[in-house]
Amino acid sequence: MSARAKRFTSLQLTRRFEKSFKRLGSDSQVQCEDALEQLLQNPVPPGLHLKPIRPNKKFWEARLNSGDRIVLLPDGDTAWVMDVITHDEIKLWGRRK
Repeated sequence: MSARAKRFTSLQLTRRFEKSFKRLGSDSQVQCEDALEQLLQNPVPPGLHLKPIRPNKKFWEARLNSGDRIVLLPDGDTAWVMDVITHDEIKLWGRRK
């Protein structure tokens, strides 16, 4: 399924995400909360640049800002919110099974 056709009706926050969220600065936390809200309201929030992470495409990324990314695991209409990481770490999630 392409990112253009993706719409989430619910988000499930993982413990890993909650821990990484707490480590963010207050501005990034606000950006993250806004991004998660956008994922529920819009099928393809344009500013988030929602796309599968290569090479396995199992996990998806959403852009918070120039340096931070949210990692998602789509499961039907639900997105498991896995982590908040730096852009440089995104390739690690592309190799996970």
